[in-house]
Amino acid sequence: GAGGGAGGGAGGVALGQREYQGQLYDFVFDVDIAEGQPPLQLPYNRGADPYMAAQQFIWAHNLPQAYLEQTANFIVQNAGPSHAAVAARNVDPLTAAGA
Repeated sequence: GAGGGAGGGAGGVALGQREYQGQLYDFVFDVDIAEGQPPLQLPYNRGADPYMAAQQFIWAHNLPQAYLEQTANFIVQNAGPSHAAVAARNVDPLTAAGA
């Protein structure tokens, strides 16, 4: 059992990011699909295309394609509409200057 890598604490994790299947995301939403079922996790990064994130979520959980619009709207509402506008230009005004 060697390996490791994560270290002892949360020091290496960027503020606010959550891990999902070994990758870090700005958001990992809990989505209630059906009553009485555990929520499904929907990972999303700021600046990403909400529709692509929704599509990947649908594929990952074998959901009906009809959920696409609703899921994308959920992402936009919860991640903030400004991020959706930023995604169209692929420029983050907050970090572009320092990049």
